[in-house]
Amino acid sequence: NCTLFIKASPSAPEVSSPNCTNITYQSLVLQWNPPSDNGGGGESISHYSITRTPGDISIITDNTMRNFSDLTPNTMYTFNVSANNSLGFGEELSIKCNTPGE
Repeated sequence: NCTLFIKASPSAPEVSSPNCTNITYQSLVLQWNPPSDNGGGGESISHYSITRTPGDISIITDNTMRNFSDLTPNTMYTFNVSANNSLGFGEELSIKCNTPGE
């Protein structure tokens, strides 16, 4: 008998509900769930990469939640989140959040 393990980068993280919480005109908390597929073959998620636009900010985190502050009021932000394992980054999850006006 032979067992074949196929290893790959992870699938996209999953959307949590809600995915933007504690929203003020200058801050918010972004949340997501781990991907349903971590890449197989015993791979585990080592961290997540988040890019934010506007602002072109890139962040690495171990958590499935991140606080963002110093945001601009009345602005639509796009957050792209991807999981990483030893084989690289997986697909991105795109989350849009809008800060209210002051």
